[in-house]
Amino acid sequence: MSAYDKFRILWIDDCEGDSSDYQYPEPRLPDEFRDHFEIIRSPHLGGPSTVRNPQEFAELHQTFLAEENTDLLPADLVAMDYVLSKWSPGNRGIIADATAEDAAIEAMREENTQGVNLAAPEQNCGRRSATFEGLVIGLVYATLTSDHPTGLVPMTNYGDLLEGEPEVRALHDITRTILHVDYSRYGISGVNRAWANVIPQGVRSWRERLLHLVKTSRVDVSLTDLSALADNQSHPVLTISTRYGVRQYPTAGLFVDLQGVSEPPSGASSNEHHM
Repeated sequence: MSAYDKFRILWIDDCEGDSSDYQYPEPRLPDEFRDHFEIIRSPHLGGPSTVRNPQEFAELHQTFLAEENTDLLPADLVAMDYVLSKWSPGNRGIIADATAEDAAIEAMREENTQGVNLAAPEQNCGRRSATFEGLVIGLVYATLTSDHPTGLVPMTNYGDLLEGEPEVRALHDITRTILHVDYSRYGISGVNRAWANVIPQGVRSWRERLLHLVKTSRVDVSLTDLSALADNQSHPVLTISTRYGVRQYPTAGLFVDLQGVSEPPSGASSNEHHM
């Protein structure tokens, strides 16, 4: 049994993890992250990601609310792809056409429309919708569990987070007010969405969220651990208590984004060590 609790990643994505052209995170965490992070995998949903559509998320979260699966949730990091389509009923395993999606999003920007239907590739009979389902799921989840620190990482393939769109901007404004985190600062957009890029963004977002929860007395952080970290940056854990219980997070994972930096963690993010 580990002497600490791994950071749990809620991965919202409809990928199969094998399309290099679409820049999905790897289906399995790289070796350097496995000691301190884990992808939440529901045993009966399947696929490399945690959930692939709103229905799967609702099922997982309902089980969590019924206290049947508290070993899966709450999550600590949420990696959320915007568009979910390939795992919708009847389309299992069909790869969406990235070029068509790009064109539709551009048309949406130019025409300021509320939504747009995408013609599927000829070999895939049917139509697709350009939506923000993954973003909605992730932000709804973080809001429902707002008394637990959650590091949000939105992921797109478009070069920006589409915050010029009314729907996305509304989600941003609402969650920024509720969660006191500007999640757009931690997005992965138009670049390689490998875990080596996603996880560092997630822990930065997590630390910012934790700081707010501590300031508002919604989370307790072990003073013993904070004191030990101030004296020795290699102290192994940071213990926090929330309404969901007590968890001991590995500091090697908590500051994974600072690996190779000569300054100690407190030098880069001093607020985290003086909460």
